[in-house]
Order: sequence, then C-alpha cells, then structure tokens
Amino acid sequence: MSDFKADILHIQELKFAKFRIPEYQRPYVWTIKETRQLWDDILASLQARKTDYRIGTIVLHNNKDQQSLDIVDGQQRLTTLTLLLHLLSPQAKTLVCRPFLQQKQFLHADSIENIKNNGNELAQWIAEELTETERLFHYILQHCSVVQISVSNISEAFQMFDSQNGRGMTLEAYNLLKAFHIRYFNHIADQDKIAYDRAWENAAKSKKDYLKQVISEQLYRTRIWSKLYPAYAFTRKNITEFKGSNMSAIKYPYQNFVNHRELNANGRFIPRMENESLLPSTQINQAIINGTDFFDYVQNYVGMYQLLFEKNELEDELTFFRLFFQEYGTGFKKKGDFYLIELYKSLSMLVFDKFGVLGLRKYYLLLYAYVFRFRLEKKFVKYTSVAQFPAEVIAGIHHAKELLDLNFFRQKALSPISRQANNLNNPIVEQFFKNHFEVKIH
Repeated sequence: MSDFKADILHIQELKFAKFRIPEYQRPYVWTIKETRQLWDDILASLQARKTDYRIGTIVLHNNKDQQSLDIVDGQQRLTTLTLLLHLLSPQAKTLVCRPFLQQKQFLHADSIENIKNNGNELAQWIAEELTETERLFHYILQHCSVVQISVSNISEAFQMFDSQNGRGMTLEAYNLLKAFHIRYFNHIADQDKIAYDRAWENAAKSKKDYLKQVISEQLYRTRIWSKLYPAYAFTRKNITEFKGSNMSAIKYPYQNFVNHRELNANGRFIPRMENESLLPSTQINQAIINGTDFFDYVQNYVGMYQLLFEKNELEDELTFFRLFFQEYGTGFKKKGDFYLIELYKSLSMLVFDKFGVLGLRKYYLLLYAYVFRFRLEKKFVKYTSVAQFPAEVIAGIHHAKELLDLNFFRQKALSPISRQANNLNNPIVEQFFKNHFEVKIH
C-alpha cells in the first residue's frame, strides 16, 4: 500500500480538528447498547488501574484536497467517545467536541435522535456511577488509545475498513465482495470511487436491504440454479461466485440487446430508478468482470428488483404481484410460502432480463402456476425442497433464445394437481388457478 501509516495514539494526541465525516458515511447509529458497552469497558479499565486501554482501530483517508482526515471507519466510536468527554468536563468543549460535533453529518434526523438518547443515558450514568468525573476524563485522554491507520489512497482505505470489520462484527457476505472489487478501482477518479461506494451503501441502508435481497436471492441462487446445482443460502463461503476476470472486456458480448431506452412496439421500454434506464447489455448469469463492472451489474439488478416488485411503472405484472403478495399477504403465513415467493421473483427477473416487458407479460401467470402448484401438492414446503426444485426451468430460461423457447414449462405448470393427503387448503392459490387456468385440483 502507498503512503500507509499506522500509529498507536492516546486520545489526547488525536487531531480532532482535522477529522471529517465524509458525505458517503452513514448517520450516527449507535444505540444505548453499544454506548453502554464502551462505558463499561472504559470504567472497568480505570478501576483495574490499567495504564493503557486500547479502544479499537480507526481508519482515516488523508484527503489532501480537503486538507482533512476523512473517517472511513471508527466514526461511531469516536462520536460516542467525544460525547462522553463533553459530558465529563467543560475542557472538552474546546479541546475535542466543538470541532468534531459541529459537522453537518450530525444534522441527520437519526444522528440527532441517537446523540440525544445516548447523551441522556451517559449523563445519568455519570451522575449515578462516578464520584470523580475529572479522573475519568483525564484517564480517557491520557490512558485510552486507538490504532490510527492513515491511508492516502481512498480505495485502500475502503479495503482496510472491510478487513478491520471482518475481524470483529460479522459482515454480510456482500460487503466482502465490496472490499474485493474495490481493489480494482485504481483506474478511476476519487470522486467516482466515492460515488460507487455511496450507491452501494445506500442500497444496503435503505428500509429494505436491497443488496442482501438481490445478491443473496435473485443473483446468487439464479446463477447456481442455472448450472443445474441446488441453490442454498448465500454465505461468505460462496463469494467466489462473484469474483471474476480482471479483463476490461470479455471476448463474447452479452446476449441481452433489449432496447430499454425508448418504448417500442414490443413494449420493451423500462424506466429505472431516478429516471435512468436499466443497462441494456447485462445478464444475471454473465461472466463477472472485477471492479466497476461488478458494481454496475449489482446496481442494475437492484433497480430491476425495485421496478418489478415495488414501483408503479408496470401495469398488469405489478398489479398481479401486489394482489397476490402484498394486499393478500395475510394468506401467506408459512415459511414455505415465502420461499416460493422468492423463487417466483427470481424466475420473473430472469424472464424480464432475457425478454423485457414482452416476455414477462406473456409468462408471468405461467411462472406463478409453475411455482405455486407446489404449495397445493405438498403439505410442507421446505427450504431444501425449494433449493432443489427449479434448476431445470431456470437453466431452460437462461438458455432460451426466443420467447417460444419458454413454452417448455407450460405443460408442467398446467398439468392436473394432485393434492397431498391432509394438505391444508390454500384459498389464494386455488382461486388463482380457478380464475386464470382450467387446472384440475383433486
């Protein structure tokens, strides 16, 4: 690594005046639980008369353009520590707190709420559990330390962030992929690196963790099924599926040349989130190209997931999904129902990915019939059964070159259904078959 520096510094040696929380960072999210743990650890160290207590590691990007030290990792800990120092002694207001806590990042509603809650709790603990506040104040400054890692290259700073967190709290598997692909960012400008990181984090920090949803369910499992293997849960052991070639281009182009940028006679125009278009040359099962291509690939399918299942930009298909999976969702109560819902979403995305709106409009009801007849045929729908269930049909969709090539699963989807003995009625699924297809259920 270039311009890499690691130091063990006591809190009073930290340059709080130069610390900056960059815009791509999340708000202050520590709760009373994490705050209490830090409080107990420091207090126990003081009572044990330890001359040095290592609080942890902070990772900084030496941002020469901003003349600042941007906090890549450690802002939650540093913010809580600053808050504690502020409450312990008036000296902290000018020494530490004023230059740090006045940053605009703390104006976020979540940051304000958590700072307020944690501050109230810390004030109560100080009043109830301490007899000498100044003693703890000076102990923190003079005997508590951190490992400060400073890196001049922001890509390396992001890598260091993920490696540090990987040794502590368990990261989602997709964040290990982020660390891997950031290593191939050397050819792009710093502002572009930040933009990719921000888009990635926004997808993960939204109300629904879209990265976990799309990578774990719709991308990873579809890729495995397409190889005719059972597709189980995506874990850290499986991340090699998304580690690819270092080439900037591949020998053969992707097969999806659907024009998503304008509405044509086939109804293939699909607007994307933020009024952009979905990438016209990606395939779920494509070869993975390391670096920015991988980030573009993932973000494309996050946008597709939102479009198909959450936005109001598709008529028949979205109405169908809303009726059967959202408005009537109370009818789906078993875990098996939700396993099948994820399977249906994966199939729908794969068809849409290959053949656009035209393909999805033609086959979305058949896809539902193919998947949810399983609910009527089996008393229990187990995760293992679903993992092994759809490999042939997904591989068939993957290899289809024309819409007519998808007719291979029509016969299976609409064949008579033999209800297993003692299987409970599922009125939603039964009503679907009665409304849309003349399928015998006996």
